[in-house]
Amino acid sequence: MPRKAITTGPLALDEPLPGIGQAPEVQQEIFSLEKGDIGRPIPIPTGYVIPILLDVFPTHQGTFEEVKERVRTEYVDEQARERASTRAGELAKALEQQQGKKDLKRAAQSLRLTVKTSEPITRVTPIPSLGSPAQLDPTLFTKAVGDIAGPFPATSGHVAFQIASRQPPKEEDFPAQ
Repeated sequence: MPRKAITTGPLALDEPLPGIGQAPEVQQEIFSLEKGDIGRPIPIPTGYVIPILLDVFPTHQGTFEEVKERVRTEYVDEQARERASTRAGELAKALEQQQGKKDLKRAAQSLRLTVKTSEPITRVTPIPSLGSPAQLDPTLFTKAVGDIAGPFPATSGHVAFQIASRQPPKEEDFPAQ
């Protein structure tokens, strides 16, 4: 799993974390630390976060220089979210217009959207770049082969999926569970 250190500027408790977004458990942990403390590992959809509090700043109205990059990033992110939402709507419409058996790959390719195929997953295996299957769609494991779900928002934009195959659990794996 890739390791990446992210250093932020001053943060407010309810502010999204760069590269992570809204993560209340991580934010609470950061704000419970003393300067120089290392927090506990906290699971997030893409892995784990270990917060380290490097410094504490008194509350103040941010200067232009302090907020300029954050405002720019928020604007760019908002534009990207709006574009992703529009494209997700186009994908849903393309799927509705298909006659007979629905084909997510064909609909996505017609819109020049990225199509990815995952390795087989389990209820506890994170889906690369998307996170936990249960958080993504709680009904994922009730779907039949060929079923399509989404598009719906995910950490990396919007996602839709089509069930390509199902493998029943192996009885010999039950004791290990």
